[in-house]
Amino acid sequence: MEDQQSRGLYHRVLGDAWSRVDPAVRSLHLNNKSKTITVKLTIEQGGGWLGRIFVRIIGLPKARKDCEVRLVKTAIGDGEKWERNFGEDKLVTVQQLEPEGIWERIGVWEMLLRITVDNGALVHVQRRTRLCLGPVRMPWPEWMGPRGTAREEADKDGWVKLRLELFLPLAGRILTYHGRVKAFS
Repeated sequence: MEDQQSRGLYHRVLGDAWSRVDPAVRSLHLNNKSKTITVKLTIEQGGGWLGRIFVRIIGLPKARKDCEVRLVKTAIGDGEKWERNFGEDKLVTVQQLEPEGIWERIGVWEMLLRITVDNGALVHVQRRTRLCLGPVRMPWPEWMGPRGTAREEADKDGWVKLRLELFLPLAGRILTYHGRVKAFS
């Protein structure tokens, strides 16, 4: 019987539903060890001046086409550190498994992610946001907080299509990135 730590973060959060994830998608999340993934993404920004200010403050990548992105996922405690290099832009987040799900931290923000399976695809939906100032975590009002969704879906050629969208109240969609990555064998 495998122990909890040998299973990847997404396997642990999904439990029995993990078996319904397409094998190509599953290959990107198989274990909690260090893994490097390279993908070409198109990054689009929107949301007018308010969205651009938020994107700059939080350190999200600039808009560009066919940007080579290098993602290094590393196990840390009960979670994973994700280091994304978007050309000259770098974005580091930490995903931690807590009783209510996966909390992903980006700078001073933490977002609770609900991970589900839809026809073999992994779907990430942000449920709550909190502001982190040192050890203090304060719930952020839903009507003011950023919102995000992401989908990882296998295509017929054995590649995984990725799409992430971030929204900000009063600004609308502030960032989208999408592309394909070759699944691990």
